[in-house]
Amino acid sequence: MNYASIALHLDSLSEAYGFPPGYDDPTFTEIAGRFFKFSDRYDFKYSIFIITRDLEQPERREAVQRWQQWGHEIGNHSYSHRYDLGAAGEKAMLEEVTRSHDLLVQTCGVAPRGFVAPAWSSSAKLSRILENFGYRYNASILPSWIRYAAMAKTAQNFWGTRRVLYCVNQRDVFKPLMGSRQAYTTKRGLFEIPVPTGNFRLACWHTVAFVFGWAAHERILRQALDTVEAFHYVVHPADLLSPELLKKDQPLNLARVDVPLATKMKYLEQSLEIIVKSGRKLVTMEQLTSLLNPRVALSPATPQPHAHSR
Repeated sequence: MNYASIALHLDSLSEAYGFPPGYDDPTFTEIAGRFFKFSDRYDFKYSIFIITRDLEQPERREAVQRWQQWGHEIGNHSYSHRYDLGAAGEKAMLEEVTRSHDLLVQTCGVAPRGFVAPAWSSSAKLSRILENFGYRYNASILPSWIRYAAMAKTAQNFWGTRRVLYCVNQRDVFKPLMGSRQAYTTKRGLFEIPVPTGNFRLACWHTVAFVFGWAAHERILRQALDTVEAFHYVVHPADLLSPELLKKDQPLNLARVDVPLATKMKYLEQSLEIIVKSGRKLVTMEQLTSLLNPRVALSPATPQPHAHSR
């Protein structure tokens, strides 16, 4: 049996707008509802990675709690979505992971098992921190040259602000060209799951459909399904964002903001159809890790005492 996971990186509009106080973020209501229509239709559970600064708003905590009760996996996507997390100093990196981890435990009642770094800004140091916390998997590697283009686009989005410096401050910058395309287990049992790629290391995540067009994306998707064992398909809130949900006084430069919602819904439906018809069973990323990582039993489900300081 082959498996696949659908990973929702919940890069909220709150984050895109700089976490404005009192902002009623449709990411947790209208946009999330659109995603759940697909999980109901195809009978699967998402792995949802939360920027936990959003959880400081009670209504967002309640939404995440509902999602967990519905059976979706809740993972860690850092506290503030710092784009240079993998290149940050050890103290700052540990603070981001710790603060986010603790907020998720308070919200969900259990420790998260999985982590995704913002903008796939990973490093060996970050992996060691996750190992100390007892995380089972880390999906923070994008082994594709497209990561360079993604970094440039993100920098363009924040041009004129201090955030642009985070976008270009990176570590392990050669992993897109030299890193493993297949998942692997570290010596301490952490399952490192790269973003799937097709031929020529072309990245396979949903945003690519809006950058290269549907025909090219479909080819990459089918190639990745044929060659990548630990397959997971990354989607973002912007993939089902409609223009009326944006703030009128503050435009965003996301690559697919102006794409009609009907087209976005069609693209996601077509992608899910291809994944399902490939014969893969849809599971959460925690389940994917348990099925493919022979050492997962060595990874504790919760952090050990004093894990923050080890």
